[in-house]
This record gives sequence, structure tokens and C-alpha cells, in this order.
Amino acid sequence: MSDKQELAKCDARNETKVAASINNELAQRIEEALGENVYLCYQCVKCTSGCPVGEFFDWQPNQIMRALQLGQEDIALQSETPWLCASCQTCSTR
Repeated sequence: MSDKQELAKCDARNETKVAASINNELAQRIEEALGENVYLCYQCVKCTSGCPVGEFFDWQPNQIMRALQLGQEDIALQSETPWLCASCQTCSTR
């Protein structure tokens, strides 16, 4: 099963609560460095649906957040998504 299929399977079962209970080092490093708690994302998908350049991403913003919640650092680091971001802040203001 591919990483995308695995993440989609988690989303299909609405396992946000499970992700919130995972204690991973990646989430801790993000919170220490940036002051952001990745577990606050509850997968409403507004960031993805409102993104003006989303069609060009290999992983959608909500999928990147899910990967971070699950400690899948390789997905986040290998993705082209952060480099294509237009920094318009639509994802964080919706």
C-alpha cells in the first residue's frame, strides 16, 4: 500500500482522534522550533480546498499535516508542496 493510500485510509475511517494520541518526536521538534502544535489540525480540508496552487502539489496541505501528525517525516521532507506554496495564507485564514 502506498503512503497516500495509507493516509487516505486513515482519513476515511475518521481517525483524527487516533493521530492526536500519537506521541512522536517530529511533532515535538516542530512545536519546539515553531511553536505550532500539528495535532490541532482536525482535517477539515479547508486549507486544501482553498489553495490557489493546490492542483500542482504532489501532496495536498492536509495530507502533509496528516503525515506530520503520524510522524512520517520522509513524506513531508520529500514533498514538493512547501516549495510550491505561494505563501498567500489562504490555508491559515479559512
